[in-house]
Amino acid sequence: MKAFIFLGPRVVFEKLENYLASKIDAVIAVNQRLVKRFKDYNKSVTELPNYPLLDIISNNYKKRELFSSSKVRLIYIGILSTERGLFKMLEAVKELKKHHPIELTLMGKFRSFDLQKQYFLKIENYQISNNVKYLGHLSHKEAIKNLRESDIGIFLLERKERFKWGEPIKYFEYAACGLPVIITDLPAKRTLIEKNENGILVTLGSVDDVVKAVTFLINNKEEAKKMGENGRRAFYGTYNWDKIESRLLNLYATLCN
Repeated sequence: MKAFIFLGPRVVFEKLENYLASKIDAVIAVNQRLVKRFKDYNKSVTELPNYPLLDIISNNYKKRELFSSSKVRLIYIGILSTERGLFKMLEAVKELKKHHPIELTLMGKFRSFDLQKQYFLKIENYQISNNVKYLGHLSHKEAIKNLRESDIGIFLLERKERFKWGEPIKYFEYAACGLPVIITDLPAKRTLIEKNENGILVTLGSVDDVVKAVTFLINNKEEAKKMGENGRRAFYGTYNWDKIESRLLNLYATLCN
C-alpha cells in the first residue's frame, strides 16, 4: 500500500519560490523575515521595503491640527472587504456615535458588488449614514489630501497568514500625514507601533478594543498628537523610498558588473 502526503497550496508555492530563488542572480524581499528565508537559497538578497516616496506630502499643503473640527474623523484607505475590517469599522462607529461626534471616511474599492450591497444595508441598519462617508477610489493626491484632514488612521485585519508579517503601505501613509494609528495586533504591525510609538494595537476581531482605542485618543488629545508627530518623524527619518533607493541602484550595479 502506497502512502501519499498532501501539501497545501501555500507549502507548494513556498517550495517553488525557494527553488526559483536558488536559480536566479538576486532576490528582492520586502522585509527581514523574507530576507532570512531566501538567504538559505541565494547569497544575494536585498531588502526593499514598500515605503512611499518622500514627496507624497506636499510642503505647500498645511495639515490642519488634529481634533480641531466639530467631528472626530477616522479614515481608512485601501481595499474594502470583510477581511480588512470593513464591518468591524462600521460596528465601532455605531458604538462610538453614542458618545462622540464621529465620522469615518472610507477610500477605496469594494472587493465585490455583493459586499457593497452588504455595506449599504449595514449603514442603514446601524443608522450611521450621517457618520460614514464613502469617497470611492481617488487619485493618490486626493487620498493624501483627505488623510491630512483627518484625525486617526485605522486598519483592522482578520486572521490570515498573509497579514501577519506584511508592513502595509497605508501605515506609512498614515504616519507621513501625522495621524495616530489604530491597527490590529499582528507581529509586523506590533513591531512598527512599539518601535515608533505612533498608535494603538487592538486585539484581532475586537470591536470593543477599537472603541476603547478611539475613546482614549479623543480623551487624551495631547498624547494622540504626540503619537502623530512620532509617526511623521519616523516617516521622514526612515520609512520613505529616498532612504532605500540606493540599495536598488547598488544591486543593479553589482549585477551589471
